[in-house]
Amino acid sequence: MENEGMEDPSKQFDEAQAVEGMLSAVERVVLFMLGLFWASLNNIRRRRIA
Repeated sequence: MENEGMEDPSKQFDEAQAVEGMLSAVERVVLFMLGLFWASLNNIRRRRIA
Protein backbone atom coordinates (compact mmCIF):
# COMPACT_ATOMS: atom_id res chain seq x y z
CA MET A 1 0.00 0.00 0.00
CA GLU A 2 2.73 2.48 0.91
CA ASN A 3 4.65 2.13 -2.35
CA GLU A 4 1.55 2.16 -4.55
CA GLY A 5 1.92 4.66 -7.41
CA MET A 6 5.60 5.26 -6.58
CA GLU A 7 8.65 3.90 -8.36
CA ASP A 8 11.36 2.01 -6.52
CA PRO A 9 13.67 4.67 -5.00
CA SER A 10 16.78 2.59 -5.75
CA LYS A 11 15.73 2.41 -9.42
CA GLN A 12 15.29 6.19 -9.54
CA PHE A 13 18.71 6.61 -7.91
CA ASP A 14 20.36 4.38 -10.52
CA GLU A 15 18.72 6.35 -13.32
CA ALA A 16 19.86 9.63 -11.77
CA GLN A 17 23.41 8.31 -11.52
CA ALA A 18 23.33 7.21 -15.17
CA VAL A 19 22.07 10.66 -16.25
CA GLU A 20 24.76 12.37 -14.18
CA GLY A 21 27.43 10.15 -15.75
CA MET A 22 26.17 11.02 -19.23
CA LEU A 23 26.13 14.73 -18.39
CA SER A 24 29.67 14.65 -17.03
CA ALA A 25 30.87 12.88 -20.19
CA VAL A 26 29.09 15.46 -22.37
CA GLU A 27 30.54 18.28 -20.27
CA ARG A 28 34.05 16.85 -20.75
CA VAL A 29 33.55 16.68 -24.53
CA VAL A 30 32.14 20.22 -24.67
CA LEU A 31 34.96 21.62 -22.55
CA PHE A 32 37.49 19.78 -24.72
CA MET A 33 35.94 21.21 -27.90
CA LEU A 34 35.86 24.72 -26.38
CA GLY A 35 39.52 24.35 -25.41
CA LEU A 36 40.48 23.34 -28.94
CA PHE A 37 38.40 26.19 -30.39
CA TRP A 38 39.99 28.72 -28.01
CA ALA A 39 43.50 27.44 -28.79
CA SER A 40 42.87 27.72 -32.55
CA LEU A 41 41.53 31.26 -32.09
CA ASN A 42 44.63 32.24 -30.13
CA ASN A 43 46.88 30.69 -32.80
CA ILE A 44 45.08 32.67 -35.54
CA ARG A 45 45.49 35.89 -33.52
CA ARG A 46 49.20 35.24 -32.99
CA ARG A 47 49.72 34.61 -36.70
CA ARG A 48 47.98 37.88 -37.59
CA ILE A 49 50.00 39.87 -35.06
CA ALA A 50 53.35 38.29 -36.02
